[in-house]
Formats: sequence, structure tokens, C-alpha cells
Amino acid sequence: MIPYEPHSAEREIELASPRPAKGETTRVVVRRDTLVILSFNKQILSRGKDTYNGLKIPKTSSVNKEECESGKKLLHLQVRVLGATTQAPYDTLCRICKARVGDKDAFPDFRAKSNILVPQKNGRLLAAFTLACCSKHRQPEDLEYW
Repeated sequence: MIPYEPHSAEREIELASPRPAKGETTRVVVRRDTLVILSFNKQILSRGKDTYNGLKIPKTSSVNKEECESGKKLLHLQVRVLGATTQAPYDTLCRICKARVGDKDAFPDFRAKSNILVPQKNGRLLAAFTLACCSKHRQPEDLEYW
């Protein structure tokens, strides 16, 4: 489960998918095969005098192409995954999940055609990733991610 903030769109970043279950307002259940999509409003790319061309995501095995950054001003996106109880940071797969997925060992594993995301025609940038490791494989008290 990850926390869900209903008014996050006001801050120009929104959890586009998955959405909370019916009746649930603060948590979203994310399985290891669930594609998590964050939606960014293009206004996030222009703050004051700084204007950016897009977002740079980490090059994981599920990102098809690494583009040249030359001449582009990019915001770098990082997703931190924490244990909900211990607040311990998790940035790799556990040994059980690493054995299951093999070379695709990024955590989180971003999904994109390239490592540079630019706004779509509707003005949104979409960053998609999976959390390919079960939270229950972590420290015994961390049964959820945050």
C-alpha cells in the first residue's frame, strides 16, 4: 500500500493510476505487477525564471533508450520507497524477488520509451514504474511501502 493524497493535483503532481479502492481515501494497494503512474502538470517545468524541457528518469532495464541530454534543461526524477513502519529506505530488490526477475533488478523499475519525458499535447508528463518486490519480503514490521 502507498499513501494517496486526494488533493495532490493542486501541487501539480498526481497519482494517476492506480486509484484508491471504493471507500478508501488514503491508501492505494500496489502489487508487484501494478503499473504506478505519476502525472505531472507541465507548469511544474517552469518555476520563476527557470524553465525545463522535461523530466529525466533513471535508466532501468525497462527504459528502452537513453537519450542525449545535450542542450536540454531537465528536472531529475527520483522515487524513494520507504517501509511504512520502519521508514527504512528500499532501493533494491530483496534476494527472493531478484532471483525471480533476474537482470531486471531496478527498484522501482521505470517503464518508458526513453529516459527523458516531455509534456504530451494535453500538457501532462506521465512517469510510470513498478515496485517489483513484495513489501512482505522486507523487515518483518514493514508489511507496506510508503
